[in-house]
Amino acid sequence: MKRPRQTRRALLAALCLIPVVAVAAWQFIPPGRDQFATVQVSRADIESSVTALGTLQPRRYV
Repeated sequence: MKRPRQTRRALLAALCLIPVVAVAAWQFIPPGRDQFATVQVSRADIESSVTALGTLQPRRYV
């Protein structure tokens, strides 16, 4: 009769320990660097910016 009780206790301990270990790992493992392409902001004509990326087409013709 002691076997099922010990198994249940071990299972309960493991279920309680898993979230604790997961939170600790989440806090202590350093995050990876995000890969964002950034550029310095500058003022210029819209035409000089658009020609480098493509052509500017209006959504509606008036």
